[in-house]
Amino acid sequence: MQTEIKKWGNSAVVRLPAPMLSELALIVGSRIELKHENGRLVIEPIRRVREGWFSTPIATDEDAFATIPPDEGDDEWVW
Repeated sequence: MQTEIKKWGNSAVVRLPAPMLSELALIVGSRIELKHENGRLVIEPIRRVREGWFSTPIATDEDAFATIPPDEGDDEWVW
């Protein structure tokens, strides 16, 4: 994909197309890191350490106990 460097005030900007932002899960205001490697400009998203922790469902007690195998009889435990 090609784009141009444009002038914005005293700065230069690179416009990122909306489909690319969506594919990378970025929004306006997302933090990115700019670096150059071997003559190339690299733009990488900065991800928060705990990003997405609360977007997954929280396990319930039933989920936790579902993986425990049933007892193999009625014998008492001996410690």
